[in-house]
Amino acid sequence: MWITPLAVWAQNLSQENIEKVSFLDTSLTHTDLTVHHCVAAYNIGIAYLIKNSGDREGAFHTMETYIYESGCSELKTWWESIWNGEML
Repeated sequence: MWITPLAVWAQNLSQENIEKVSFLDTSLTHTDLTVHHCVAAYNIGIAYLIKNSGDREGAFHTMETYIYESGCSELKTWWESIWNGEML
């Protein structure tokens, strides 16, 4: 899996550009837009943590904001299920 190295590489990009490179990279192996959004959310969270070591709450908030603003209803449902303990 090369998602984390991509996040490291993209850490200094804007959130919009992290999303773009995540989509471009993921489109090589996946056609499902939900997967693209998942990878973008993950990369945005990792980039945040690299810049703000240990601030896990900030990373989760940054990812959550992206997820809700992305308009990806399936990812939003997954995120809410995780927080409600339904996917554990």
